[in-house]
Amino acid sequence: MAHQKFSSLSAEMEIKKMILQMSKVEPKNAIIPVIFNGKDSEIESFINRYHLTVTSRQRVIYFPDVNGSVVTANIPKFDLQRIVDNLSIFDVLPSTKSIAGSIGIQPNKYITSNESRDVSFILDKFMTNGLRDIVDKSDGVKSAECRNNT
Repeated sequence: MAHQKFSSLSAEMEIKKMILQMSKVEPKNAIIPVIFNGKDSEIESFINRYHLTVTSRQRVIYFPDVNGSVVTANIPKFDLQRIVDNLSIFDVLPSTKSIAGSIGIQPNKYITSNESRDVSFILDKFMTNGLRDIVDKSDGVKSAECRNNT
C-alpha cells in the first residue's frame, strides 16, 4: 500500500513539475524544447497531433522487441500547455506511462537558473510532505523505510 502511495506521489510530482515549469515561460508564443520517448507506432501521431518540430530521434528497442524512439523536439507553448493540462497520474506512472507522460522540458532561455531552483525547492517540499504523510498514515511502514536526504 505504501509503495502505491509513493508511486502516486511521484507521479503527482512529475505533473506538478511540468505545471510549475510552464508557469515560468513568459511569452505566449514561445517555442519550448522537449524530450520524450515511446513506441514508434505511437510517436508519429503524437508528433503530428501537437505540431512538434523534431530536432533529433534516437531509435531504441524496448523489451520485448518493440521498436521505439527517444525524441527531442520543439513545441509551441500552447500545444505543450494542452498536453500538461490533460496529464493524469496514469500518464506518468511507470506501469502505464504514455508518450505525453514521458515528456520533459529541456533547459531553455525562458526558464532561468533561479526559477529552476525555485521549482526544485517547491518539489522537494512537496515530496518531503508527501512522504511524511505516507509514513504517518500507513500501517506497517516505519520511518526508516522511507528515508530521503532531508
